[in-house]
Amino acid sequence: MVTDATAETQVPGTGLWLWARQAGAAVPRLDGGRVVLSGEARWLLRGAAEELATACAALEGFCDVLAPDLLEISFGNAVGLFGVGRGDSAIEVVSGKWDRRHFDGMLADVTRVAAALPFTAGAGGALPYDRSLAAREDVLYHAFVYLRHALLGDGAPETRLLPALDVILREPHRVWRRTTAAVPVEEARWVDPAGLERLVQGREPLLAVGALDMPLAQALGGQVPRRVEELRVRSTVDTPENRFVKAFLDQAEGVVERMRRAANGPAEDGRRFHQRVLADCDAMAKALARVRRDGRWLWDEVGRMTYLPAGSTVLQMRRGYREVLGHFVRLRMATRLPLSPRDARQLLELKDIALLYELWTYFMVVETVTNRVGRPIQALTVKSDSHWGHNLQQGMTVTWPGGLRLAFQPHVPTRRE
Repeated sequence: MVTDATAETQVPGTGLWLWARQAGAAVPRLDGGRVVLSGEARWLLRGAAEELATACAALEGFCDVLAPDLLEISFGNAVGLFGVGRGDSAIEVVSGKWDRRHFDGMLADVTRVAAALPFTAGAGGALPYDRSLAAREDVLYHAFVYLRHALLGDGAPETRLLPALDVILREPHRVWRRTTAAVPVEEARWVDPAGLERLVQGREPLLAVGALDMPLAQALGGQVPRRVEELRVRSTVDTPENRFVKAFLDQAEGVVERMRRAANGPAEDGRRFHQRVLADCDAMAKALARVRRDGRWLWDEVGRMTYLPAGSTVLQMRRGYREVLGHFVRLRMATRLPLSPRDARQLLELKDIALLYELWTYFMVVETVTNRVGRPIQALTVKSDSHWGHNLQQGMTVTWPGGLRLAFQPHVPTRRE
């Protein structure tokens, strides 16, 4: 890669120009219509004052204003896409050999391993089944981190939610239902043996028709039934499995709506990253709205879920449905990851690759130990105060048969405890 601190690169679709502040730093490169740059370097961004103000708001927390037409940008451990202008204008930040695909892949690994752990009852936050979320901040942030990955991530197909929903829209699960309806005899098309038995037994009201040349009238002494019970068989998509998928969509929309309100609220430390989070909310809401719109004919017929059909072979085995069930399970497990609300914000707002790597390493060790000694018997998330109560840490302990334990951020008592 060319290194020249004086070389400038224009951000596509904008009047903004980027160049590295340090001598010898790599020149930003263009890839797929966006600028890709290294997060380790410090960058300068120049442009018209109005356009630069928009970029400054989008890069809040990463930039310092040097002049009305000049910003200094430093991303640290952050990776991923960051909007810098109106519309789809964005830059992609990589850190060493890490990029947003590694970020999404590690997050997928973490949720996959966590979903298989035997969390104890009451351990960590539990995501409710319905659209409304508890007011607990940790549940909301954890759920949003996972849902953002499932909807907007570009990892392997099995880690993405939208392809599974599209499969369901193309081939929804249907069942045949048998019903009966009382219809005028002249409109009847199909009468089952039970209906014929009712006629013969005289259990239907009769109408005199005289000497009508009709076998049924002759058999019934010059009478025919006014109405008969007709057997009807129809196909319907109002199944427990489709009700589950509809409820999952409700839940996902609830997470996005609640996060949108939280992002517009006050921040504890005075630093707000609401523009990036709101941009994610908009993209996620747009994706879910498309599923609602394309499947309106389906969702209008499907009723409300009254029980979780966890034992359904359709949910467990049928393409599309099994992936949605997996996302549901992982979404619930994501609320039990050993992350404090502050750490969860680091992941969804700053896309902190170092923090995620630390978490990913722990879960990869859990998986390796499990492959060697067998399934764990307990997983427990715990919260504890450290440094005399000034910082709240969230840790985790996984236990295997024989007393083997693996802890993440274990709490070490101080002399004052």
